[in-house]
Amino acid sequence: MHTPDPVPFRQKLVRRARRLGMPPPDAEDAAQEVLLRLMLAQRRAPISRPEHYAQTILRNLARARGRAAPPPEQIGENDGRLIPQPIARLSLAELTAALDTLPPEQSCILRLILSGRESPAEIAQMLDLPSGTVMSRLARARASLRARFDMPERGSLHELL
Repeated sequence: MHTPDPVPFRQKLVRRARRLGMPPPDAEDAAQEVLLRLMLAQRRAPISRPEHYAQTILRNLARARGRAAPPPEQIGENDGRLIPQPIARLSLAELTAALDTLPPEQSCILRLILSGRESPAEIAQMLDLPSGTVMSRLARARASLRARFDMPERGSLHELL
């Protein structure tokens, strides 16, 4: 049995997302995201025209997604935007071997960053170290790896690690 849609204009949002160029699954996801944002906005303050507000959110979301990714026809098989430069220059085995040659305290911090920890403050808290210590170990580790692989001082290794 088909249950009625709790939000009467949800299907309008999906159709509008499709007209904005989103494939069906992305249009459904965008409509859900818009409804979530609308619900959160209504908690802060009443919205007199929720359907109009939702259409505005959807348009802004579509614009933001359009800026975030290049159109599929512009992506080539060997497009550098798809593969980070350091990974293209270093194989994973080389990078792992290089991490093993670093002092353990530097290697540990780089491995945490590679595992998804982005904030030196988060790593400092996790290791019970001052943030400055984490930052200096990270800087020394990056410098060692750049020297080992003959990379520029402020090259893409800095962005990766």
